[in-house]
Amino acid sequence: MYIIKIANDEFNKMKIRPNAITTNLNTRGIYKKVRHPIYLGQNIYVVGWFLTWGAIYCLYFMPIIFFLNWLQAYLEEKYILIKEFGDEYKKYRTRVGMFIPKWKKSV
Repeated sequence: MYIIKIANDEFNKMKIRPNAITTNLNTRGIYKKVRHPIYLGQNIYVVGWFLTWGAIYCLYFMPIIFFLNWLQAYLEEKYILIKEFGDEYKKYRTRVGMFIPKWKKSV
């Protein structure tokens, strides 16, 4: 219980709240390279699980999990992010890849 109280006290000192409403599009940090880093992390986790354990069932589930992550990201963009951020998000979408960073063309 003591550890939970310490964690709660530290969390309350933070200025960032997990349920805070944002009005800005975050394009800094990892979001400068990929639009959905959490879903990318989930996909990497599934690949790592397969490679670590050699679990053949995971090989069967990988395409399903990848598709569900893509679908979730696509629906978030279509129904939430474009609606909330408009043209700013559309420009961001052309510059940054969904899961894989876009490489700039060399001149």
